[in-house]
Amino acid sequence: MGTLVACGGGSQNSDSEINGATGSNTSGGGNNSGNTINVELSWNPNPGNVDGYAINYGTTASSVNTSAAKIATSLPSFNPSAPSVVFDVAAKFGVTTGDQVCFNIQAYNEAGYTTPSSSACITL
Repeated sequence: MGTLVACGGGSQNSDSEINGATGSNTSGGGNNSGNTINVELSWNPNPGNVDGYAINYGTTASSVNTSAAKIATSLPSFNPSAPSVVFDVAAKFGVTTGDQVCFNIQAYNEAGYTTPSSSACITL
């Protein structure tokens, strides 16, 4: 398991920054077949009127441009005062142990999206 803390990045009317990414790997067979590689992202909540957060994915900090998820703050399981999400990156993105994954966060509401946070990367 690895831990990464990354902060910073400009954002328009937003203080959303990724403040942690942790990964864990559970083996289910050879050649990463059946492996579960969970990455949990947590970030600082946006202080403004937020309808949700968009999480973007890439394999390098400069290539984070693929939509990973859109999470509405109104979901019963979502805590808007301590936002976080867990991905099985092996199942969702096809990555394996030793690969790098990177994410950034954007808050959104009816007015649009904030500028993305700085990317946080972790090697699995």
